[in-house]
Amino acid sequence: MKILPVILSGGAGSRLWPLSRQSAAKQFLALSGDRTMIQDTAARTTGEEFLPPVFICNASHVDLIKDQIDNYGAIIIEPEGRNTGPCAMIAALHGLSLGPDTLVLLAPADHVIDRPEAFLDALRAAAPIAAAGHHVTFGIMPDHAATGFGYIQQGAPLSNGLYEIASFQEKPDEATARDYLASGNYHWNSGIFLLNPSLVIEEMLSLASECSDPARKSYQDAERDGKVIALDPVAFARCKPEPVDIALMERTSKGAVLPCDLGWKDVGSFSAYYELHADGDAPVIKGDGYAHASPNSLIDTDGPLVALVGVENVGVIVRDGRVLVVNLDASQDVKKIVTQLKAENRTDKL
Repeated sequence: MKILPVILSGGAGSRLWPLSRQSAAKQFLALSGDRTMIQDTAARTTGEEFLPPVFICNASHVDLIKDQIDNYGAIIIEPEGRNTGPCAMIAALHGLSLGPDTLVLLAPADHVIDRPEAFLDALRAAAPIAAAGHHVTFGIMPDHAATGFGYIQQGAPLSNGLYEIASFQEKPDEATARDYLASGNYHWNSGIFLLNPSLVIEEMLSLASECSDPARKSYQDAERDGKVIALDPVAFARCKPEPVDIALMERTSKGAVLPCDLGWKDVGSFSAYYELHADGDAPVIKGDGYAHASPNSLIDTDGPLVALVGVENVGVIVRDGRVLVVNLDASQDVKKIVTQLKAENRTDKL
């Protein structure tokens, strides 16, 4: 049994604009250490248990992947973004083409996992359950009542520390999140899955045909040039844009969750970026910056001096002449600026 890492790299990281831009999306940036996030993701899935990683990305990311990843199995090009449901189908088809005993690890390229050995242990525990006929997801054991993540409710126990999935829950309000935390039966949805390709193909064709049928056609009719596979754009455009959580996991009766503590972080906003580097309430400063009496603040500048005085919970980001000033509590709304720039056709700023 081998595990094929399929790394999803289609996102633009719009909530991290202008740090993350079309020419350098967040997964290609070193946000948590010396390596970029996509390099870290690939590095924790190497070894005798793994096949070389496959990347699903848009055309503009192909050269970045080639520059940053030394050994890869394939690069699969999405003609357009259609969410992660079609990606799961494509990943299953490609995994099955490599052998009937292959398992597919579907993982975003932009997550931080501080405990890679615990991640490997989790994969080893989950592999027999996935091989036996379950779609396995990894539930992050919550340490606070987060309202920015979806939750998974665990059901009846299976084996190896895994449970049936009782339900998926959308991002809750604060009171509901506190109830989830107190119950001990709810876990953050990591968006990481270990899948049996044959089972995925069978169930997605049954449960989500509007998403999976065109995805299968786009893979069958793809243009192949060495390790680069360009999905057929006409077929792919017909894919219903659904996340794998809805297309498969919420509809199947064969879902399983493994609660685990991986040191997992989803760096999806500037508040999360601040927390990734925070030491108490001291300001986080990257580049030429000063902060006086400005707790819980963030400076990240590529040149111009930035100084903060007497403010709190503020982020100032400077990249290539673009300046963002944001209340970190509202950092999820940065994508609205990106949407406005797109609407005004100011793509040179993206």
